[in-house]
Amino acid sequence: MIRRLLYGIGVLALMGFMALVVVTIVYQRYLDTPIDPARAEPAVIKVPKGSLRDVMAVLVEHDLVKEPRWFEWHANLSGKATQVKAGTFFFDYRWTPSELLHHLVEGTSPATRTVRIPRGSNQWRVAERVEKAGVGRSRRFLEVVKAPHLPDLLGLSVPRPTGTHLAKLDMSFRSPLEGYLFPGVYELPWETSEEELIERATQAFRRNWGEVKQANQKRMKELQTQFGFREHDFVTLASIVEKEAVKDDERPLIAGVFYNRMRDGWKLQTDPTLIYHPETYRDRPAPRHRKDRSKPYNTYAFKGLPPGPISNPSRASLEAVLQPKKSPYFFFVARGDGSNRHAFSVTLDQHRKNIRKGKK
Repeated sequence: MIRRLLYGIGVLALMGFMALVVVTIVYQRYLDTPIDPARAEPAVIKVPKGSLRDVMAVLVEHDLVKEPRWFEWHANLSGKATQVKAGTFFFDYRWTPSELLHHLVEGTSPATRTVRIPRGSNQWRVAERVEKAGVGRSRRFLEVVKAPHLPDLLGLSVPRPTGTHLAKLDMSFRSPLEGYLFPGVYELPWETSEEELIERATQAFRRNWGEVKQANQKRMKELQTQFGFREHDFVTLASIVEKEAVKDDERPLIAGVFYNRMRDGWKLQTDPTLIYHPETYRDRPAPRHRKDRSKPYNTYAFKGLPPGPISNPSRASLEAVLQPKKSPYFFFVARGDGSNRHAFSVTLDQHRKNIRKGKK
């Protein structure tokens, strides 16, 4: 009788052990098997605050957890059930359940959107990139950057444009933040807004412009005295230099040419200002644009700096307008040889020769 009892206990123990082995194998296989290796496109999911079961409900809905009991068991056994982070994250279906829990706890794959503001881009180009990145709508971005109160809120000193000719011209497209959205690559939270990009980009401008000013205090004061410039005027000139120059080493020389023209009372006559308008910013500057006196930024028609920046300048251009290179030059034109460099000249006759040479 005792022998039979012991035998029965042994059989049950063996069966229990074998069952445990099977469960362990199945459990481990579950943890090490990719969720859905055929799905290469990641999911963007907002993980809620709450219990593990609250989180699992969302993951089950998106087919990331196919065996809720196994997953919950793993989370509890590993002591991570209460460590899941809330937020919006990328989730890869090629992860295993074990990797999924790791990413949930560590928050290692936050969902972000990337917006690149290129050197010399204007408000309309930036708006296009904002919409393409999914950060917002281009139309709304353009409405936001035109808000007159924003510069003060963002710590920027942006005066309203003055000039008797401007009263008769359409300035409704003007953005007081043009020139102040610093070029760069911005990583933003997935659930972001146009305002967040604007805040980040203007903060970057303030930081870089502050460092440039600090390093060139003496020269800046000299230029302010000579030309009556405000800080905004330096940003405006830098935006023009940005559009004219390609090579960084030419920026100070091009800035010097513009200072020469202003010193002698010339019009700036810089082509990029001709097309600064929502109707023409995609155009190539042409002679017909020079005659259009309806465009307030036309520096062929109107003397002095335009009403404001025409692009968002890089640090190199901001430095160039505070470190202009002295020269006798009043003219420059693209060489046309693929070098992205310019030919500089003192006289109009020399300039015309350089234009003809560049066209050959």
